[in-house]
Amino acid sequence: MRLASTKRARPVFPRLTFDLQEWSGALGDLGLLIPIVAALVLTNGFNATSVLLVFGVAYILSALYYLPQPTMEEAQRMRKSESKARWRF
Repeated sequence: MRLASTKRARPVFPRLTFDLQEWSGALGDLGLLIPIVAALVLTNGFNATSVLLVFGVAYILSALYYLPQPTMEEAQRMRKSESKARWRF
């Protein structure tokens, strides 16, 4: 009789963590975003809500396009399970 393994499978995508690099990247994005929005609103007379909405949608779409890539171990594990499933009848 074979006992079930107590190891838990790791999720494909790691849990999101907000460390110093994430915060510095966010502040760097704000350092670029604030002058552009100020220039568009103050000099060109654009609506601030619509400019910020367009920037927000662009950030969300780029985040969905550039999803976190799995690590090498996770990619190998997915490849092995895929090859096993391919030859199963």
